[in-house]
Amino acid sequence: AELLGLTTFGENTVNPYDTMLAQAREKLANASIEKAQAEATLQAFLKQGETPTAVGRSLMEMRLQDNGLQALRNEVVKRSEELGRVIAGLEDRHPAKKPAVAEYEAINKRLQSRESEFEKTAFSNVKSRLTASLRQTTDVQVQVKLTLKEIEGQAANFARNFQQAMRITSDIRKREQELKDVRDRLNYLNTERTAIGFARLVTPALAPETPRGVGKTKLLLGLLILASGLALAAPVALDMLDRRIYTVNDAEKLMGMPAAGWQIEMKDSPTRFFAAEQSKRFATTLLRNKTRSGQHAFAFTSVKSLGGVTTLILDTAMVLKQLGQRVLVLDANSFSSSPVFSGLLPGLSEYLSSSVPIGDVLQTVKHRGESIHAVGFGGERASGVQRLDLLKIAIESWSTEFDFILIDLPPVLLSADAELLVDAVGQVFLVLEAQSVTKGEVTRAKRVLEKIDPEAVGLFVNRIPMFQGGGYMHELIVETLTRNKFSHFISLSGFKLQFELWRARRLQKRMGKSNRT
Repeated sequence: AELLGLTTFGENTVNPYDTMLAQAREKLANASIEKAQAEATLQAFLKQGETPTAVGRSLMEMRLQDNGLQALRNEVVKRSEELGRVIAGLEDRHPAKKPAVAEYEAINKRLQSRESEFEKTAFSNVKSRLTASLRQTTDVQVQVKLTLKEIEGQAANFARNFQQAMRITSDIRKREQELKDVRDRLNYLNTERTAIGFARLVTPALAPETPRGVGKTKLLLGLLILASGLALAAPVALDMLDRRIYTVNDAEKLMGMPAAGWQIEMKDSPTRFFAAEQSKRFATTLLRNKTRSGQHAFAFTSVKSLGGVTTLILDTAMVLKQLGQRVLVLDANSFSSSPVFSGLLPGLSEYLSSSVPIGDVLQTVKHRGESIHAVGFGGERASGVQRLDLLKIAIESWSTEFDFILIDLPPVLLSADAELLVDAVGQVFLVLEAQSVTKGEVTRAKRVLEKIDPEAVGLFVNRIPMFQGGGYMHELIVETLTRNKFSHFISLSGFKLQFELWRARRLQKRMGKSNRT
């Protein structure tokens, strides 16, 4: 109490040094700012040779407003004008012209000398003022720092002593309570020792007027709430545990790159129409890549088998052909055979084994009513890809005849030929099939491509599902087909639309029954 100057110690007691610390820190900050301003003003004056506008009058203003210099300047101007008139009326040989010119130069030199001396004196004076101001702000900053350090030490001592006082106060209260409990117990024992006896009445509790407990209604409500919570949590848990790829955003996050194209799962006419639009978008991407890089050959590989790569290549080739491009589809998939290329014999494997020349393997296939130039893999699928040097020669030869060469590769995680062909072609698109590949498989495929390090890697997400209810994909397809806003086409809410469809079906059934009768 003597050290702190307090008589009581409570939790709400404020440390008096906190306010002083805040004020000292604020003054130190202001002193630092003033010191920085003084240093900047002095440095600016020394570099520019002129005072800043915030300091006061400039050196030129002081020189022009000095009374003595102004009087001398007036006399020099007046005498210079007189000498000028005299010199103007004299010839160079006149004996009076030379003294007049000398006097003219002398008085002007004298004026310049006086102005130079004034500027030196004013410069020295302003420099001394700015230096003194800087010294003053520096001393103030140092003194404020010392004061702040002293106050911080005093605040720490106050807090330390106050905490000790609080502990002592707590101990005193605890001991007083323990002493009180002991005294109460002694008084009780003393009373019981001298008393005749105690009457302890025990009566049974009465039956409750209203039943107590959870009750059947509350129990049923609790079960319903629990069932609703489980019904809501189960889909979320299943979705979190499902490691498959469903959207383009999932694939882009895992691969660390934007998707060059994506395609929805084709089930009916609207989805096929929208898929045709997406094929045009991807074909436009290939046209841009060819223009920028000058490459003709593009390879396509999936993570696993049956990833829809062949259909993607044929759809893209059909769109490129419709756009006026010469396209060749090359089946280099030694892992599995596609029915589209099964009848193309001889094929790539026969050419790579030097069985047939390059001109005999070029054939055509039909896809959606379009004839597309194609080269099948051939009958030697078990031996895999051979003679990459011949493959490169064939690609260079076909590049002179075709604008695009689309190459169907084996799955990158299942076949070693995929790594060889990716390295040979240089440009590859990784096709991720939604609802089929998992995040771990995509990560492994990414590591394989990073190990191969081709010239360029693209991402294509295939067979994206149309979720129940449509979502944004549903609205996008409706707006693409109707060429109008979704809100204009679907004027009713989902519930009202289902209700009207149900009523229409009921009415149709009734009309059918009445017609039969």
